[in-house]
Amino acid sequence: MAEPTPVAPSDDGVVSASERFPEPFSPRLGWPILATCAGWALAYALLPLRYATNDDLAIVSSLRHGNETIFLSHLLNRALIALYRWLPEVPWFSGLVIAATIVGIALMVAAIRRRADDWTMPIAALLPLGLFGLECVAFTSFTSAALLLELGVVLTLFESALFGERPATSLLVALVSAALVSYGLRWRLFLLFLPFAVPLLLFAGRPLRRRLIVAVLCLGAVVAVDRGLARWQQSDEFRGYEAYNFARSRFHDTDGGSVFGPSTYRAAALVGWTRVDLHIYQIWI
Repeated sequence: MAEPTPVAPSDDGVVSASERFPEPFSPRLGWPILATCAGWALAYALLPLRYATNDDLAIVSSLRHGNETIFLSHLLNRALIALYRWLPEVPWFSGLVIAATIVGIALMVAAIRRRADDWTMPIAALLPLGLFGLECVAFTSFTSAALLLELGVVLTLFESALFGERPATSLLVALVSAALVSYGLRWRLFLLFLPFAVPLLLFAGRPLRRRLIVAVLCLGAVVAVDRGLARWQQSDEFRGYEAYNFARSRFHDTDGGSVFGPSTYRAAALVGWTRVDLHIYQIWI
């Protein structure tokens, strides 16, 4: 059998993904994605859908009644509200969360599998990922879906940067679209996680770095438009509720509420709580 002809790098020294894998949809990347999507879709079909938190149920209820939520981006809020008005019987939010979870896991699986000559390393790496994915399937959450999708995008780009590849434009557009869905599902989490993707620019070669800069600029433009429209269209009451929920979550959902100081007691006094009320809340709620 004739030896395969090695692919010569381009003038800039970077072997593009299209040069390394000449097929339009490389089997080494495509089949793991398709197989993983099919497997997790089957798991979702067989397992009952359960939300991990009450926030997911509250989001569905708010969207069905035409109200925005503080977790989703403004543009995704408006889009889902319009879809629920059009076809209220379709579970739009649940479908989006499930799709984001499946695609996020599939991207990570494909990135790990594509670099292995055998299944030894993938099995060792994919077993904990599979257990985590099963947890996300059994107890669905928009937060875990957004994080999985963003991790899948970053891992795919990091793998390309580390091995000197230049992803095809269609793949990069798909990854940017996935990042936008992640932003829409949990915009604050997306912005908090984004700085961890900055090292991509350090590992990327010049051609990939240029594409990443363009992608970041596109993401930044969408985020700026979304936040600008939110500030312009949202009511003072909604912004007041946002501020209230931010303070409540720090007190109720983190260990910050366990730290008692002068400011904590002053805040409790403003709402008519005594120190006894405050401590009972911490102990029982």
